[in-house]
Amino acid sequence: MLLRIAHALGIDDLAQLTGDHTIPVQAFAGERHAALYEVQGALTEYHFAAPDRPLPDLAHLAVRLDMAWRVRHSSSDHRTQLGTLLPGLIRDAQTAVRTSGEKRREARRLLAGVYQLADFYVAYQPRSGVGVVGRRPCPDRGTGSR
Repeated sequence: MLLRIAHALGIDDLAQLTGDHTIPVQAFAGERHAALYEVQGALTEYHFAAPDRPLPDLAHLAVRLDMAWRVRHSSSDHRTQLGTLLPGLIRDAQTAVRTSGEKRREARRLLAGVYQLADFYVAYQPRSGVGVVGRRPCPDRGTGSR
């Protein structure tokens, strides 16, 4: 709400509204990254029909997730690079949780890691609705409990 007020009043520093601490509006209300729409689409769409391709290999998915985290921590251009990697990684991890047996736990762990990485990606993006992903019903149970 404060960002909307600051924007409407043309204020560049939230401290003008809140008091002594300097908080630049730009830190929270910057431009949307070009790949945000693609990442948002991957986070918010879910296909209930059985996948038309084999389930992703969990070891390969783990390597891809590890590589994406390395990009996140080592690249000065990590948002652009993650914007390319995340949509496919998200979709594959969501598909992987459809596995059964012992592999399902590992698939869920990987999906949680992908969602955590996506959370870092969307941080400081303008309000986009992607922050509600964690409150979505679990696709295999139909409830929000884990």
